[in-house]
Amino acid sequence: AELMHAMLLPLYMRRRELVPLLDGAAVLLAIDKGNAPNSSMAYCGFGKVQAHRFGDFATAYELGQVAKRVADQFSVHRTGAYGVSAAFIDWMREPLLDVVESVRDAFRIGVESGETLYASLSAAQYSSLAFAAGRPLETLRDECKPFLAFIDANMGNVGLREIHITQRMIDALLGRRGTTIFDGPEDEAQAIESMRVGNREGIAWYHLLAGELAALLDDPEEALRHFESARQWHERDMGPFSAHDFVYHEALALAAMGGEGAIDDVDQRRAMLQTWVDAGARASLGHKLALVEA
Repeated sequence: AELMHAMLLPLYMRRRELVPLLDGAAVLLAIDKGNAPNSSMAYCGFGKVQAHRFGDFATAYELGQVAKRVADQFSVHRTGAYGVSAAFIDWMREPLLDVVESVRDAFRIGVESGETLYASLSAAQYSSLAFAAGRPLETLRDECKPFLAFIDANMGNVGLREIHITQRMIDALLGRRGTTIFDGPEDEAQAIESMRVGNREGIAWYHLLAGELAALLDDPEEALRHFESARQWHERDMGPFSAHDFVYHEALALAAMGGEGAIDDVDQRRAMLQTWVDAGARASLGHKLALVEA
């Protein structure tokens, strides 16, 4: 179990397609030999597989709950189990604002227990989930400052993270910078290149926010360009809420564009949202499905 857990981060960074196999093998080992301190991370990792590879949100949610109980039992990896379950599994069954508070709790657990890596990852996840949940912009901007300081202090220079991009988006919405997240094409290209190796999710998050901003500025064509770029970087089977949320924003932009085939394109996205809602994600996506249907 310890060897499998030690393999997790290298595989995630370099051979991400093998992570589900590792999680599955670790869960089988726990079932056969009994739980070990590292089993909690296997349960929540395999929960992501059940949800986002096979569409079984109910089993995924139960695996996330098991992960937290095992972490509590051994008092190891509590931040990881709580943080991963919240950010990648719990949103499928719980209201997004409740998930935001769970991520905040995971960060607190990590600070108190000294699990700085997963505390930093929870800090990085907080901004994107809180933004999607509709936290007031000024409040969220202030809330992110201590999270940013913690990340810088404990992870060093890790390049741009989602939290940095969220801060720029907030500044744009509050009129504190221009109407773009980055200062021109060259700045955008440099930012994307800095995230290309170590933070693919950050690139997807940037394009999602840039598309939302373009849609707010009544430019659905530019919005769709960003959403198409987001599609290239999103890894939906890893489970981030943003990889599902962008389908909703893309549907609205397609409806705004109109033109031949628009209804079919929108209906395709509506069907995807319906599948996730039927699988259990009504608390987070049901209202967005209703808007697309309207």
